[in-house]
Amino acid sequence: VETLSRAVHEPRKDKRAVMLREFLRNHPGNIRANELLFGASEDIAEQEKIYALLKSTQPSDPFLPFNMAGAYIHANTKLDKALALIDESEQLLASAGSRYPAETVSQVNKFMATMRADILIRQGKPDAALAVLQKYKSSFRAAHSYYLLGEALEAAGKKREAVDAYLEAVVRPSPDDAKHTAALERLWFNEKLGTREDLQKKIERKLAEDFKDANYVPKLTARPAPDFEFVTVKGERLKSSDLHGKKVVVNFWSPWCGPCLPELAPLQEFQAHHPELVVVAVAMPPAEDRDIAKIVKERQLSTLRIAKGNAELWDKFGLAGVPNTVIIDESGYVRIRHEGSIPDVPRYLEADLKAIAASGAKDAQLSARPSGGGIQ
Repeated sequence: VETLSRAVHEPRKDKRAVMLREFLRNHPGNIRANELLFGASEDIAEQEKIYALLKSTQPSDPFLPFNMAGAYIHANTKLDKALALIDESEQLLASAGSRYPAETVSQVNKFMATMRADILIRQGKPDAALAVLQKYKSSFRAAHSYYLLGEALEAAGKKREAVDAYLEAVVRPSPDDAKHTAALERLWFNEKLGTREDLQKKIERKLAEDFKDANYVPKLTARPAPDFEFVTVKGERLKSSDLHGKKVVVNFWSPWCGPCLPELAPLQEFQAHHPELVVVAVAMPPAEDRDIAKIVKERQLSTLRIAKGNAELWDKFGLAGVPNTVIIDESGYVRIRHEGSIPDVPRYLEADLKAIAASGAKDAQLSARPSGGGIQ
């Protein structure tokens, strides 16, 4: 049980797979371990064997064929079989009645639609992919959905519409942000729609419009920040007691966290625009030096302060996960907290700073309150 528990809580897929295989050597029929290994494995043959085992024990589970189809798509193999599995999953989900919440059913159906469209695009059937995607376009939120729409539109010859779809993908945080940007730039220049500066202005206008539409209102808090000391990968020591009199932005992330990665470069940009602040991105465990170094190189994070955190910080800062960002004011109080991704890091943090400054005289009152002993 302890071995399985450690594997369950291991965020790195490669390590989790090794641990689960070790557990299954001694407990080959454990369904839970097989389910976890299916998600952690990158070996399609192994996934097929696990799928057959799980299917024999849970034949009416609609999520099994859904997950196997996703594995085939990820491996870019047996795409016709993946389509058949999506059909099967849809049928099982429809026959399940009220077994699953309506919101869950709607979300899964949308996922299956994007999976189906992805396959159709790869098979050279953009018109069929468009028919699938258009049905759900009004509910798109993720960058990946808009990217697929852009691919389908471009392949169908609707280049200008594809530019708009790629633009929607670019302005949304995604671990594939570089791929999305490359697609937009390629089509923009191929269609001779303007210069690089023109494209950047278009992206900025879209980001500004989305921020305005979001009607973001910062929620100020007044929790004393815990004592901390971070040492950056370049050896700079950041101690809470030495930072009084400065605003500090602390972003908690991890190399294995997909939603965390798109925030790092904007944080670096934000720091460049605000040299009076201290911005630090703290990599939470398990974060290995080689993984951090790889991300720093790939995302060109030469000037962002990056430190390694420890397990104690989860409790000290009351973290339930990553990404998580806090702004600590000059008096050592956490005034802003973002749990989860920030859609547009510079604009949201700028709004946060304005809200903190606008609170004015309240700061002195907040600082005079008795300490509550940490963040809640």
